[in-house]
Amino acid sequence: MNLQSTLRALCSARPADEPVVTWSLEVARARLSPAAKAFLRDALERRVHPGGVPSGTREALRSFSEKIARYVETELHSETQGLYLVIGDQLWQPVQLPVPVTNFVHVGRRPYVAPLLEAATRTPRAYVLKYDQHEGVLQDFELGTWTELDRIPSPAVKRDAEHTTPGRAGLGRTSSQRAGGGTGGGGRDRFERHFEDAIETMLHRAAAKVVSLQKRTPSEAIYAFGDREHFPFFRDQLPAGLRTQALHVGPVPHRHEDLLRKAVQRELGLLTQERVDRAVAEFRDRRAEGCRVALGAGQVLPLLDTGRVDRLFIDAYDPLMGGICPECGALYEGFRERCDPCGKELATASMTQQVVAHAVLHPPLPLTFVGASQAWLKDLGGMAALLSKKGVRTKR
Repeated sequence: MNLQSTLRALCSARPADEPVVTWSLEVARARLSPAAKAFLRDALERRVHPGGVPSGTREALRSFSEKIARYVETELHSETQGLYLVIGDQLWQPVQLPVPVTNFVHVGRRPYVAPLLEAATRTPRAYVLKYDQHEGVLQDFELGTWTELDRIPSPAVKRDAEHTTPGRAGLGRTSSQRAGGGTGGGGRDRFERHFEDAIETMLHRAAAKVVSLQKRTPSEAIYAFGDREHFPFFRDQLPAGLRTQALHVGPVPHRHEDLLRKAVQRELGLLTQERVDRAVAEFRDRRAEGCRVALGAGQVLPLLDTGRVDRLFIDAYDPLMGGICPECGALYEGFRERCDPCGKELATASMTQQVVAHAVLHPPLPLTFVGASQAWLKDLGGMAALLSKKGVRTKR
């Protein structure tokens, strides 16, 4: 699955005549958690209660519920921790996520993509290299999916006929232990030089491959598993801008691949949390100084097309319902009847969805998702932004 293509397709969807339901549901052990099951049942019951919605809508929601139940019973993967799902009359888009999500439902005329994008920002792409004396294996990790990209063997090392190196004399040896017992003299030294040269060549090739990948599909992190002694052969071949991303995580866990994957997910979790903390700290400093900030949807929304928004803060699980003009596209927080410039009647829309769609379809517009536990954003009306020093640019 190409996440960016999925996001763009969902954000580009036209308003439907029938209801479009967006779910995010907590998963445990390849099943919906008890809380998610109860939420799914109760949320639909509230919406299909007689008199609450038209009979046609009730039938549609019931059929959606049945389809979701069948999917959950047969299709969930063991590593899934969250399920994002959009369902409508002509729309079916499930996405299984490797990170937990909040139990949430939104009913509208378009997909509500904020929970999916928020989950994706917690699992940014990482390139993972695991290496030993024989080869380097390069993998791509994105949204919980592991893809092997390349296997890079070490060049063959010819041993002198009279010398052997036991299997235990592998990577991680100290300089005084690099040769096996019984191997000595010039033959041992030649073998050890060739051995080191072979590992260095392999790691240089791995670094060149990562540089090429970064040019086509950038990642936010580069993690290496192997012996620490030879890690500089890989890291020092990267350009300066990528060296800061490269991190030696530990030795290769040969017997338990899931330990490697858990270590990568743990490191990515720390990386994304540090990123959010830095962005929030900058906003608080700027707000205290009264310097280039926009507070609330009323200030932020008119600036979306000006190029002046450097970073936008929202809560993925707060739709912030308002109005949109079908004629000129003007956005209005809260509820009002007509558009000021053209006088057209406004359609109900989620302001959170509007800014997320703008960020996906017209990059770059960096988003920082702030959880409901941080009350400062809710106190500001659910939306805030950092502004640039640049002048106003023409509308896209």
